[in-house]
Amino acid sequence: MNTTSQQWNGPVPSPHELLGAGRVDPFLTYPIETPDPAVHELLDIEMNYVLPGLWPDDHQQCRASSMNSTSRAWFSAGIKNPFLFNVLLWSACCHRDVLRGSIIQYDSPQALSYKVNSIRLLNEVLSDRRKAATDEVILTIMGLASHEVLPINPQAPKSFNPPLKSVGGMSFYSVTKDTPEHMEAIKTLIALRGGLDNLKLPSLAETFQIAEIAKILNFSFKPIFPPLRIHETYIANLKEWGQSLSYPTPKPGSEFQRLARFGISDKMFEAFSSVACLTMATEHYLEGRPGGLSLGQIVRTRLAVEKQLLMLPTAEELCSSSETIPSADPNLYECCRLTAIIFSVAVIFPTPNQFNVLQTLVRELKAEIESIRIQAYDLDCLELLLWILVLGGIAALGKVERPWFVSFLKVICMERLCLYSWDGVEFILKKFLWLDSACSAGGIHLWEEVKMLMAEQ
Repeated sequence: MNTTSQQWNGPVPSPHELLGAGRVDPFLTYPIETPDPAVHELLDIEMNYVLPGLWPDDHQQCRASSMNSTSRAWFSAGIKNPFLFNVLLWSACCHRDVLRGSIIQYDSPQALSYKVNSIRLLNEVLSDRRKAATDEVILTIMGLASHEVLPINPQAPKSFNPPLKSVGGMSFYSVTKDTPEHMEAIKTLIALRGGLDNLKLPSLAETFQIAEIAKILNFSFKPIFPPLRIHETYIANLKEWGQSLSYPTPKPGSEFQRLARFGISDKMFEAFSSVACLTMATEHYLEGRPGGLSLGQIVRTRLAVEKQLLMLPTAEELCSSSETIPSADPNLYECCRLTAIIFSVAVIFPTPNQFNVLQTLVRELKAEIESIRIQAYDLDCLELLLWILVLGGIAALGKVERPWFVSFLKVICMERLCLYSWDGVEFILKKFLWLDSACSAGGIHLWEEVKMLMAEQ
């Protein structure tokens, strides 16, 4: 384009908007009714940033120049189904705001035009019962379901420093709220298909799971959908890799089975072992060591691990079911369950809404600890309690419960365990669930408050 021509009086168009920085074919005819000069930019965002960030390819040998497999499948499905193509563009408008670090503008004229077109075209398809339960229809409704942004206080203190928080879609799904009507429609359509495992479009079933987990952490309800069948394979492969790994003593999670007498059930131990192996895999990847899981494998496996953890019944549910309640004195089952979920927010499923998510967990954990009469129990029980109190105390940063955790930690560390240095505390924590890069800074801050309290007395 000769922009110096006197015949051109308008602003100079951006080549990025026209051609998508060379990553999107500008000569392909797209199934949209109203021409939009920004369509190439939006496709570039969705296909080369949003979807690869949501589901990185599993294998490390994938060339950097090759298109992400999920992007390729969803883009091809969108070209064939205009209702889906429009919702992909609507999604790109929303994610563009996330990438820019700005507030998601769901009601911008550009975003609304794609959303309205998608709804109108979708209604035409839904009139045909044979097409109503296809993967493309389900994906479109899911894309339309999350539209309300949850309030997030950017000034709220961050308790942890989670790794890999830019992948897996948590920056988007953790801050959105579902439309109940859309979610009911999705559940009906998935039931017609016989469950999530019968969805064939790559990464579609996993996307439902990741969105569900984000909502569980925000609103504290139990999972609706069961784990995917492939999750068993992911977790088995993870544990096989973890067992083959040479790891310095103490190995994460090594103490839980030995402390089963304090209420740790077999299911809980299995879930905690998965979390421990995933922690090692994440650390292995962050340090760039060879022979570990790829980023894509970690993202898919952490979904399976978090699902397994959130499927653990509460102590109250155990009491009302036919399952055997672990007999223990003291019984720390519920304390361990809540603490492991806190750790999952710190390491496995980081959420921008961390402060609000942890508020509920900290309040429940404090109430649970107060209900247990812990007196002169042995060293093992006190070490397990130390892990519970430290993670709970870190999560309580900026909350009214923080002084309570600090005061209790002073008694456990100084008077019972005779621990007077953070190194000694952290050595014990690493026997359970702990990741230095995510938890140590918050732990040291907490420890300084414990020392100040001791000095005052």
